[in-house]
Amino acid sequence: MTAAEKDEENRGDLGRDGFFREDLIGSTWQSVTRGHTSVETDWFNGEIVLLARLHGTLAPVNELIQRTTFEHARLGREPRSLDAADALAELGRTELTRTSR
Repeated sequence: MTAAEKDEENRGDLGRDGFFREDLIGSTWQSVTRGHTSVETDWFNGEIVLLARLHGTLAPVNELIQRTTFEHARLGREPRSLDAADALAELGRTELTRTSR
């Protein structure tokens, strides 16, 4: 069995055709739910943001994920308490502000 076949066997329908299971949650979700105020997105997404800046470019989606997750953890907000469309609208407003400078 190849690595790709093993991966597909492990994942099953997850991620295919919009399939979503409510009972599958990630480690960041678990941290926020447990009330942790420090989450791994500061390191994961923050590293991508830093690398982008060091190379003279931006990583706006990673910056949004890092900032939003940090705020949720710090303020004790529940996972999924922010609508994805609202977050993307925020991203659009931020990009407009940056490009108009």
